[in-house]
Amino acid sequence: MRVATVASLVAFACSAPPKQAGPVAPPSAPVATPSAPSAPAPAPAPPPAPAPDATVVRVTLGDVGLEASSLDRTADPCVDFYQFACGGWLETNQIPPDRPRWSRGSELAERVRAELGGLLDDDTRAAAGDALGKKLGDYYASC
Repeated sequence: MRVATVASLVAFACSAPPKQAGPVAPPSAPVATPSAPSAPAPAPAPPPAPAPDATVVRVTLGDVGLEASSLDRTADPCVDFYQFACGGWLETNQIPPDRPRWSRGSELAERVRAELGGLLDDDTRAAAGDALGKKLGDYYASC
C-alpha cells in the first residue's frame, strides 16, 4: 500500500501539464428545406412531479469541495466572478518571495513534495521485510 501511495504521488508530481486542444470547428447548422405546411407541434409534456418519498439533501460548500474562506463575498459575482470565487484565497496566500508566481497548483505541489519526502524518509529507515520500500529509501537517501 505504501509503495502504491508513493508511486501515485510521484506520478502526480511529475506529470506534464495537459496539452491544449486545437480550435474546434462549430457544428454546422441544419439546412431548412421548403416543404408543405404541417400541423403545429404538440405542446411539451409537463416535467414529472417528484416522488412523494423523495428527500431533499442539503449540502454545504465543504461537502462539494469548496472552501468558504476562499470566497470574497464583498465582490459582486456578476461583475467580477474571479474576485468573488478566489478573492479570499488571494488575500491569505501571498506570493512567496522566492517564487515568481503562486497558485493552488503550487500549493498542492508543495504539499505533495512534503508528503513524498516524509514517506521516502520513512523508507530510508524501513525494516528488511519491505525490500521495495528499502530500495526506494536507499535511492532517495543517495541524493
